[in-house]
Amino acid sequence: MNEPSPDLVATAVAVLEERGALGVEEIAAALSARGFGDAAALASALELGDVFDDQRIMHLADGRFATPRTLLERRIWTHRLTAEEISADAVELFDVMLPVCLPSADPEILVAMPGEESFEERGLSAVSWAAFGVLLFPENFFAGNTVGDLIAVTCTGGEFVVDPHPYPNVGRGTLGDWTTDRAALLASPEDALYPDTDLFVALADDSELVREACLPLAEQLEGAGLVRDGYRLVRSGTVTAAPTGGYLVEVATDSFSRAFGLDTRSARGAMAFLALAGSFAVGNDSDSTVDSHFAEPDDFAGLSDSRVARLCVDEALGRLRFDPRVVAAAAEQVTRRGPRVALASALWIGGRAAQALGDIGEAERRYRLALAGAPEFEPALEDLATIAAVKGDAATGLRLLERVAEGSAHSMYPFLRRFEPAEHPELGRNERCWCGSGRKYKVCHLGRSDASLSERAAWLYAKASLVLDEPRWTTVRADLDRAAGANANESETSRLVADLTLFEAGAFADFVDHWSALLPADEHDLAQSWKGASLDSFLVDATQPGEGLTVSNQRTGETLDVRDRTIGAVLDGATVVMRVLPVGSEQHTYGGVHLVPDAHRESVRGLLATSDPAAADLVRELTSG
Repeated sequence: MNEPSPDLVATAVAVLEERGALGVEEIAAALSARGFGDAAALASALELGDVFDDQRIMHLADGRFATPRTLLERRIWTHRLTAEEISADAVELFDVMLPVCLPSADPEILVAMPGEESFEERGLSAVSWAAFGVLLFPENFFAGNTVGDLIAVTCTGGEFVVDPHPYPNVGRGTLGDWTTDRAALLASPEDALYPDTDLFVALADDSELVREACLPLAEQLEGAGLVRDGYRLVRSGTVTAAPTGGYLVEVATDSFSRAFGLDTRSARGAMAFLALAGSFAVGNDSDSTVDSHFAEPDDFAGLSDSRVARLCVDEALGRLRFDPRVVAAAAEQVTRRGPRVALASALWIGGRAAQALGDIGEAERRYRLALAGAPEFEPALEDLATIAAVKGDAATGLRLLERVAEGSAHSMYPFLRRFEPAEHPELGRNERCWCGSGRKYKVCHLGRSDASLSERAAWLYAKASLVLDEPRWTTVRADLDRAAGANANESETSRLVADLTLFEAGAFADFVDHWSALLPADEHDLAQSWKGASLDSFLVDATQPGEGLTVSNQRTGETLDVRDRTIGAVLDGATVVMRVLPVGSEQHTYGGVHLVPDAHRESVRGLLATSDPAAADLVRELTSG
């Protein structure tokens, strides 16, 4: 969705604060019971990560949802001060990584990461203990402390508070018990414990964990047979080379691996790219920041897997909603500084970013460069096939898809097959085209279909529908699916949602603005004529299944014969809504013929009479019983 419903998010926060961590089905049922639509549809949206985009709600590693402020309220985390920390008025984050997820009660106490201005100003860029980020304090904050003092960080009312006064005589406590228990579950030297994710799950399960001050986490490790390896914990004696590439990569790789079923190499490649793009997204694009991301270029090697490249595009342009310019900049850095095995993916990701910006020419250039270095890179093959389809070049599109394992599943494949051009071996490339246009065969119909515009009009509508898979339009469709509630998964509702996204929401105009230059000339003109086409209400006079229907426009009284080969049921006498699109002297519809519920006829007619009907309102009216 573009922006989560404030009411839905607020209700979810209230439910989670009242009941604690809940699974997908549980939170969906709770929201449904409070009037937010069908539980199954909500659960599906939750599984896709398409409902909550709010810092008050977190997705735990075990799949449940929770509120950080509830999990952290009144928990006590300690840290033992070193001479270097007292001198720098800064504390390493490891022991207090969880509470500092919340805002600080004191605006002068803040989290700082390598590459950020506040971090650099303290002279911490070359300090090894600060490599994964610090908690910064005002000058002389620890003037009353000495080396070895325990300080405490506690969460109260959704904010973290630092108590610098010494905490004497603390023991291992509940945190020590948890560390020992979790260490016992590490079955092999390759296994690791990730405090940032695993501890949040533990807090959800154990209401007594760290309610009393315990020894700091870093001091609990030896007794449990564990040692630190960056931001993860492993068995003593199994530490690998310290991970590089930045804090975000280190703390998120394991969670990403588990969430998407990736091996460590692939997950690290994805997180390396997303961390780089994330730095750019918040303006951290200094040379030193970029250098830190490429300290180990092989961190990006996992991008060589096309599945990982697709995932990065979905996350960066979709769920995380990074500006495409940011994604393009990150991809460009990987092409220059990343490992050679990641080059094709980086070029393709840059192409997808260009496509999201509407620069189809640049996107095509990058897809071709990706194929030049990796001829069987399927994402580039598929996107070049899409561009060929928009151009009407069915022969090229088919050749490209034949090199893709699941090429026949491409949305354009049926059209490419249907409009595969007939060969004219009797004509040379430079001879006059057979169609009588007077142009040379090579620039007119070579590689293009002989079909009439009337026959290709459905293909044009399908080409325009390709933009619905762009991130900015998938979120609009998700909103409209939610408006449809329990009917969202029905095929006719899906057609309605897609059609409304194209026209009322503006996706078709987006297609015309950015893609229509690629279309054959007659399709280009037809697309221009369809811009602004309105939805209308009609009375069905007669139905010809498999052909179309005769209707009377309820607004103008005009009678029309409308072609729609998908018509099956006899609708004579029914009131319907559809979008009529002119094709020469004919009238066609491709977005479906939608019955208007008897109880909603007047409200639908009223909506359609407005100059700019809201798509969500139309969905609700047309899908209600």
